[in-house]
Amino acid sequence: MTARALPALGLLLLPAMAFGFSRDVHVALTRQALAESGFDAAAAEAVVAGNLRTDDVEYSTPAAHFDDEAFSAGSERLRAREAAAVAALGDCDPAAAREELGRVLHAVQDFFAHTNWVETHAESDPIDLLNMADPAQDLRCDAKTHQGGLTSGYWPDDQRPSPRKCIHAELNKDTPDRPFHEAARLRALAESKATVARLERAAASRFTAVGPREPAYRLRLLKDESRSFAARRLFCPKIGAP
Repeated sequence: MTARALPALGLLLLPAMAFGFSRDVHVALTRQALAESGFDAAAAEAVVAGNLRTDDVEYSTPAAHFDDEAFSAGSERLRAREAAAVAALGDCDPAAAREELGRVLHAVQDFFAHTNWVETHAESDPIDLLNMADPAQDLRCDAKTHQGGLTSGYWPDDQRPSPRKCIHAELNKDTPDRPFHEAARLRALAESKATVARLERAAASRFTAVGPREPAYRLRLLKDESRSFAARRLFCPKIGAP
């Protein structure tokens, strides 16, 4: 699905909740997930900045927010940005890796705010966000109950593509006053931590062949911005593509 162009002035006038979880929710989710995944505060804030930048530079890209039932495009974007994060670690560029991880986490979190997943699944039901399929074009969204097949809201709210589809205003769980917000927030937190763990596994797979200590070093590049590690970063050897 192609990005929708919006005038710069229009962007300034739109409420923050039009894009996904409110910014403070994204910040809190990301900080907690990263703290529980071993990031120090400075490294975590860089990832948070990348997360928030998604709303600034990808505001009109449905795949970045899992809007408009753009599930397959959202999965493709996640795969590409996770691969880019691992590649950046190989290039000794933790800043780029953190930016990519932030962009990934934003979409992961928005999936649960913008779809009817939590309304139609048990809390422990598994999901593979890297391999989502688009729903059938004739799938009907129930704006009142949110029951039925997996769907997401269409945005902007004045561009409902069909009477059968829900708009963002009807389906979103972006703020605490919205129905199902807490369920969406809890699942977004769990999947944010699962995303970091998946990135760690990808780094282990990518860098183990270089040396047994290489995966831990590359992950420390991502997670550690401390002065005690600064000297070791200066001597980071670039690995390049596998």
